[in-house]
Amino acid sequence: MHRIPIEELQIGDYMPTQYPGDGGYVEIAKPEGWIPIGRKSRFLMRFREPNRKGLPRIELKVETRSFGALETVTSANVEQFAKLVAAEVKDEKIIEKVVPMVIGKTACARYVSLVGLELEAGIRTVAERQRLMVLKNGQLYTIDVLVNQNTLKQSRNAAYAVCAGLRFGKESEPPATGELLPN
Repeated sequence: MHRIPIEELQIGDYMPTQYPGDGGYVEIAKPEGWIPIGRKSRFLMRFREPNRKGLPRIELKVETRSFGALETVTSANVEQFAKLVAAEVKDEKIIEKVVPMVIGKTACARYVSLVGLELEAGIRTVAERQRLMVLKNGQLYTIDVLVNQNTLKQSRNAAYAVCAGLRFGKESEPPATGELLPN
């Protein structure tokens, strides 16, 4: 199992977007030096580096899911979770196999694949996607960092910072203003 201490990551400010999932709230911190970009309905939050459009970018989504009897991934069961994820993604164009990780205090499964993207209307490219999958109380949080091929090392820690910065349930309180950004 791979471990990344939180001290090695640059976690920025928490964003106003909060998702009322798993009996509490989840709060999302941006990676230091990145900025939020316009939300689309299928994403909880998206980020990019300032002064750059297109790639790299980070996208976070959430869906209700379970993996058999597994409802929450922890450091104790992350290896089992990674095996379940590996069986599910076997048909993708995997370039780095699924591995169990603990990033800060957050257990997840990580893999890298090639994906086709449409950056603008009619402009398509093949990108590398590092995917981090976190399962918490039946909610699957997916953090993707999308980069031009062979440039993942420059952006992967930003996605690790988003993962390590997730605060769930009792760790997080509803926003004081009652503000939830629309999807």
